[in-house]
Amino acid sequence: MIGESWAGIYIPYFGSAIVQGQDSFPINLRSISIGDGTIGNAAAMSTITIGSFMRSQKDILQVPNDILSVFAEAEKTCGFDHILQAADQYPPKGKIHIPGNPENRNYKRHQHLDVRNLVDETCNIEPTTPDMVRTSILNSTCYGPCATFATAFDYLGAMSASGAGKQCHDIYDTHNDCDTIDPLDLLASYFSRADVQVSLNLLSAAAGKDNQQNSPATPSPMNFAPCNSTILTTLLSSSSPVAPAYSILPDLVTTHKIPLHIYSGENDFLLNHFGTELSLQNMTWNGAQGFSQKPNRPFFSDNAAPIHSCDKENTTETCGVEVGVWGSERGVTYHLFWGAGHSVFGKKPREMFAYVRDVVVAG
Repeated sequence: MIGESWAGIYIPYFGSAIVQGQDSFPINLRSISIGDGTIGNAAAMSTITIGSFMRSQKDILQVPNDILSVFAEAEKTCGFDHILQAADQYPPKGKIHIPGNPENRNYKRHQHLDVRNLVDETCNIEPTTPDMVRTSILNSTCYGPCATFATAFDYLGAMSASGAGKQCHDIYDTHNDCDTIDPLDLLASYFSRADVQVSLNLLSAAAGKDNQQNSPATPSPMNFAPCNSTILTTLLSSSSPVAPAYSILPDLVTTHKIPLHIYSGENDFLLNHFGTELSLQNMTWNGAQGFSQKPNRPFFSDNAAPIHSCDKENTTETCGVEVGVWGSERGVTYHLFWGAGHSVFGKKPREMFAYVRDVVVAG
C-alpha cells in the first residue's frame, strides 16, 4: 500500500487491521509506503520544525533575517530548540519529548476567523512585522501558545497579498509560483473523464461509451474533487487518532516484519521533511530508536536504491542524475526527494517510477 499526506494515518491503521485479521480475511501485505504523510503528531510534523524549514528555504520564501530571528527566539522560549538538537543526533540519545499540540488545533480556529470582524489587537492573522509575528506566536488570542506554524502560514500569506513577499505562495510546494499550473485542477479533469472512470471500474464500459456519445439515457461520470473540504473538516473536528509512529508503525515493522518506506519532498511547507525526520528519530523499531546514521546516501533518477555509489567511472550501471538522499536500517527506508513538494509524483514522475520499482515493489 502506498499513499501521501493524510494517508500517513490511513495506511498504518489499514495495515494494522490487515495483519490482525489474517485468520478471517487473509491478505498478503508486502510493504507500505508513505509520502509526506502524517506519521507523527501535529507538533512534530509542523509546529516544532517550521522554523528550520523556513531557514532552509529562506531565499525562495523571501523571509528576511529579522523575521527568522523571531522564529529562532520562539523556538528557545517554547523549548523547541532542545527537541531539534535531539532529533539531529544519530543515533538519538533517548526518547524525545514532543508536546501534544501546542497550537491547539489552529486549522479549526482559522476557519472561523474573519479578519473584517477582528477587533482584538492580539488576534492578528496578517502579521507583517517582527513584533506582530512575535505576538502571533506567543500571545495571540487567535491561537494557542507557541503558534509557529499558524504564524508562518499567516505571515507568508499576508506578505504575498501585500506584494512585498513571494507571490502566489503555495503551501504544497514553495517553488511553485504564479505561473505554475495547478495540478489539482488537472487531476479533477482527468479523473472526471468517463473513459478513466470506466478503466477504474467506477462506470460500466457501456456507460462510458454512451457518455462519450452524450447519450442522456446513461449515467454521467462522477465529478472528481481532489480536495474535499467537508471530509477534511470532519476528520480534523473529530478526535485525532494516535500518531502511527508511536505504536502502529513500530509494531508493523518489528512484530509483523512489514517493510516501511517513508519519503518526503524537500519543498513541502505543509508537512515539512524536518518533521518527518524528527518523527522517525523518535520512533523505535526492531530493537533500536531512530536511524543510527543520518540518511545521506545519494539516489538517482533511474535507481532509487543503489547498492553502491553510481559514480561516473561506473560504466556497468545507468543511474541518471542525483535526485535526493536516502537511508535504510532495520526494515525502514527514508528518501528525501530534491525539487519536489507535497506530492512528489506530481513534480518527479520519473524518479517516483524508479522509487516504486526499486523500493516499494522490491520491498
